[in-house]
Amino acid sequence: MRIMISNPSSLVVDFDFIKKIIKIVLTDQEEVSVVFIDEEEMIKFNKEYRRKRGPTDVLSFSQDEFRNQGINPDFLGEILICPAQVKKGAELGNISEQQEMAKVLIHGLLHLLGYNHGQSQKKTQRMTERENYYLSLIKFKT
Repeated sequence: MRIMISNPSSLVVDFDFIKKIIKIVLTDQEEVSVVFIDEEEMIKFNKEYRRKRGPTDVLSFSQDEFRNQGINPDFLGEILICPAQVKKGAELGNISEQQEMAKVLIHGLLHLLGYNHGQSQKKTQRMTERENYYLSLIKFKT
């Protein structure tokens, strides 16, 4: 398993915790890149790739087209996470930042694995069930 993590944002991120979650969700041969960015960068990406205004907590960029061509078939893609939005989500959901970070990262990983939501109730339910399953496997700090 190859995990690439980058944090050009100004917020502190627990890389060991991030790696732990990735290892729970992915198989040993799969590779992923996770980049933590600030709100200004996330606003730009969200506008360009989703045509939505404002920041979001996570964006996933799958590498399906390259894997299907045999170019690095183990590399799933890249996940962008905005720690400031994770913090806000934790406050809104009345949960710890660690729990929200796990939720957001798992959500992004599932997108890279082909799960989707919003297209149908069945697909949304399936993705939510997988998210809940992986969250149930994590021991959070109290």
